[in-house]
Amino acid sequence: MRYVELQRLHANPEWVLKGRNVIHLPYVAQKKVKRSQVERYIHIVPQISNLLPYFFDNKKPSTYANWHKYLQRTCVLANLNPSGVNVKTTRKTIESWMIVAGIPVNQICLWQGHDHLTSMNYYQGLAFTDSEKNEIQKRLSGW
Repeated sequence: MRYVELQRLHANPEWVLKGRNVIHLPYVAQKKVKRSQVERYIHIVPQISNLLPYFFDNKKPSTYANWHKYLQRTCVLANLNPSGVNVKTTRKTIESWMIVAGIPVNQICLWQGHDHLTSMNYYQGLAFTDSEKNEIQKRLSGW
């Protein structure tokens, strides 16, 4: 999800359709002007399913600006260059990982609210080493 969608989800737990194992993002959840879908369904993977109760039981996600600052501080603490790391980094990373893990691009596009061209332009050209690809595939096993 986009970060703002995650914030809106916290305020609307009824968007989680447990019986269908999906999160339904209605029109009001998405404020992106160029969106390609009026509403979107996001599959809840097993790795996330167990975390949802904690997500809703805890305080709401921080503001976009505070999340950005947190990512920057974390990079510095980890001796990583924080330039280029922002709130969108986590979303772009998981999209790239899903492609490496072999999840069909059309499915990724539906989950992420992209058209195929966006996916092709931004997420499929990343260079991962063979060991990184193996690790990604292990981590996304079952998606």
